[in-house]
Amino acid sequence: LLSNKLSRDRLAEVWQEIAALCADGNTLLVASADCSHYLQPEIAALRDAETAEAIAQKDMLRILSFSDSNVDSPQTLTTFLQVVEHQAGVLKQLDHASSAEKLPFGISHPLYDEGITTYFVYGAWVGESLL
Repeated sequence: LLSNKLSRDRLAEVWQEIAALCADGNTLLVASADCSHYLQPEIAALRDAETAEAIAQKDMLRILSFSDSNVDSPQTLTTFLQVVEHQAGVLKQLDHASSAEKLPFGISHPLYDEGITTYFVYGAWVGESLL
């Protein structure tokens, strides 16, 4: 629900509000953002590697500079990472796949003429609890 046109000042306010909502430890935070969009698989793999590295490093400025070629909502992704960091959570990559891996069509299908879309799934834990 976060626009990719959200200013950094407004985004910082959103980060604070969401972190406050999660402070009691009784909140499950779900963030959704697709990654590489409409790229050929070999290019998508390069972009996804770049995105995964920025996530692992929690490099907010780098993530916020990404276009749809990396992630469709850097604001959503950085909000999730800010809450994980604020709660001293442990981030774990649970999955990474593409439309070509999930749909029942081969990569030569016309559906993929314009490329594939990818995604990552991450979980974050604070102590024994899923954030």
